[in-house]
Amino acid sequence: MTQRISLTKSDLASHPRARNSGKANPAIRKGDKPNMATIIRRSLEAKVVINENGQRREVTKLEAGMIQMSNKAAAGDLRALNMVTTYARLAEEREQQEISGKAGLGESDQKVLQRLMQRLQATDEEGGKTECS
Repeated sequence: MTQRISLTKSDLASHPRARNSGKANPAIRKGDKPNMATIIRRSLEAKVVINENGQRREVTKLEAGMIQMSNKAAAGDLRALNMVTTYARLAEEREQQEISGKAGLGESDQKVLQRLMQRLQATDEEGGKTECS
């Protein structure tokens, strides 16, 4: 004769092979996957060895790509020339923004300084009138 055994969910859950049932694999979580920007940045920051003028040196992939593009532009490739000039202009604009952001004042600061200068000029003019009289 065969016996019938009734099992409940709690009995099944306590089984060693059933510990992770219904759960995602902890080794593959969404938070552990890098996004596209991170993948691209890591790829461009990877180092490669190049030979330049008979000497080997290590540069990033981004730098190696820019060297190749500028060499093509110097050789007369108009598409490469257009890309190099565009990147150069963007780099200059970014540099100017960084310089103006560090040394420059915001709009509100400039307004405060203008009002202060107006007050100082007004007091100088009043002081000048009393001295001449």
